[in-house]
Amino acid sequence: MQCLEFRQLKLTDPYVNDLDANEHRDVCTACRAFEREIQNLDATTKETLSVDVPEGFAAKILNQALQPQPRRPTRRYWSSMAASFFALAVGSIAYLQLSHAPIEVSVLEHIEHEQVITDRKLEPAHIQQVMYSVDAETSALPGEIVYASNCIIDGELVAHFVVRDEDQELTLLLIPHNATTGSIAIQTGDWHSIIQPHATGSMAILTRSELANIEGAAAQYGRAIRKRTI
Repeated sequence: MQCLEFRQLKLTDPYVNDLDANEHRDVCTACRAFEREIQNLDATTKETLSVDVPEGFAAKILNQALQPQPRRPTRRYWSSMAASFFALAVGSIAYLQLSHAPIEVSVLEHIEHEQVITDRKLEPAHIQQVMYSVDAETSALPGEIVYASNCIIDGELVAHFVVRDEDQELTLLLIPHNATTGSIAIQTGDWHSIIQPHATGSMAILTRSELANIEGAAAQYGRAIRKRTI
């Protein structure tokens, strides 16, 4: 079993007990980490959805439904409805802001912890499948793709590539769930990178060695990869 097959299987069922998958996990550090991440995400989702219903809540709802209702909604009714919708909107925005780190933080954390192996021969069908998973495609990507895999960032599926081009290795992430409104430059002790809007959502280009024209490289790869049309 290959990494992509393992990850697709775990995305279908995080707790599936498959002999081939188990054997692959035991020898692949990256996929062991992926399994832990997807199981943690599943557990968090279940915990979030398991809300206890207050005692007597159903009876209160039924009693309210049986009460005589005015033939036309009153001003007080509409005011209450507006207040409820406003509270729901504010709560939803607050939840989204608190539950997701800035995209640049999430990208760097993922890159630092992902185990990347670039000494395997990649089949074109494998690369295509990783592209398709985030609704992207390419016909002529600059350089040679030496790593291609699906990963999880902020609980969502992304496509992770490493491209070798003229002795320069670039990490490329296609992030469909987080569309940036403008370019974000990141300079750390280890990474020189840029995150920019893309037809598929966002695209991150990262390199460990300083790249004089990283904006030009990002534009080049941005043109080479497009939103899937089929």
